[in-house]
Amino acid sequence: MKFCDKCHSCINPCGREESMHSQSYWEDISNPIRGTQAKSSADILVIGSGFTGASAAYHLASKQKEFSVAIVDDGCTGSFSRNAGHILWGMSEHYYCQVEHWGEEKAKDIGGLSLSFMDLNKDLYSDMWGIYKTHAMNDSEEEVMKKSWDYEKEHFDHGTVYTSGKGNPIVNRNNVLMKAYNEGVSHVECQVDFVEKRGDGYRVHYTRGGWTAHKAVVMCTNAYTKLILDDTGNTLEPFKGQIIVSEKLGSDLYINLNDQFGNAWSFDNGFIYGQFVDGRVLIGGWRNNVSGGEVDSYDLSVNTDISDGLKDFVADRMDLKGLIWEYDWAGLMASTPNGLPIVKQRSSDGIYIAAGMNGYGHSWGPGCGAEVANMVLGLEVNKNVLKYFRGD
Repeated sequence: MKFCDKCHSCINPCGREESMHSQSYWEDISNPIRGTQAKSSADILVIGSGFTGASAAYHLASKQKEFSVAIVDDGCTGSFSRNAGHILWGMSEHYYCQVEHWGEEKAKDIGGLSLSFMDLNKDLYSDMWGIYKTHAMNDSEEEVMKKSWDYEKEHFDHGTVYTSGKGNPIVNRNNVLMKAYNEGVSHVECQVDFVEKRGDGYRVHYTRGGWTAHKAVVMCTNAYTKLILDDTGNTLEPFKGQIIVSEKLGSDLYINLNDQFGNAWSFDNGFIYGQFVDGRVLIGGWRNNVSGGEVDSYDLSVNTDISDGLKDFVADRMDLKGLIWEYDWAGLMASTPNGLPIVKQRSSDGIYIAAGMNGYGHSWGPGCGAEVANMVLGLEVNKNVLKYFRGD
């Protein structure tokens, strides 16, 4: 197991101060851009430098030059670097299930919004390719998949539905962050303790002392938002995902498996998901098969029951036995009551929230960042974001 040496000294609210966490494959092959140590009193401060935060800062700075914009993060490798790499159109739940749960109107609205976010991702990301496939676990799921196919053909342009794919999450986040830098955004590495309203502005207090003043604050901290703001209640709850990556496969085996499964795939309504990357098997999920479902915790230690379950699945379902697994890591996500992100202005004041990606940060983060930037600047916000991304 490989350990990250960047987070050993982190203290709350990072939540990683008491135990080392295993290094992700992405962290091993790519270097996340880090911030400086000097605090910034920019007019608008974006807290969080992942997919959402980097996009929010970029759009804030590119759409106006009146206010200065800065990003602050905690200096730890963020959740984006522990991502599976999937960039999904829609959600892991079959579209038929969404129609059954929400009705056709809402399912079509969310699906169309997701497609627009995918178009934005194509503009912002530099590593995005492949086709995402689903594989049924049983006959009933196969039937649902077929119904979903029919609904998708009916509701959407069939040629654009399968834009889902994969990419290196660190490379993609870095690309968005560089766009923000090019618009004059500064990037500070300093852990935030809490935010408070003070007069006509807002003070951001830091864990190791000191504070900075800002006209507006944009929270793009996903599950960690509730550790900084005391009024998010149960609208943002952490849940953990786990991913393992194998040794390199032989070229013939890799080609055969790729032909059989595709570049990226999921089973069991998205609870098991994977891809082939650099000739390796990357697979995650299985949290629905362990006690508690890995929810309501900021602990990033790996769960051996999940690791063993994923390895058994690969051996049994994909007929890959005896593989050596070189990476095993966990990452944190945020769930919301309705399974959709939260993009809103808090109580008509100058604090804005774009969080609760429900595991779709690589897909939904840049779009939510763009929309919250519009909200801050008083520009037009997508009507379906206003309608559905309220956190209720």
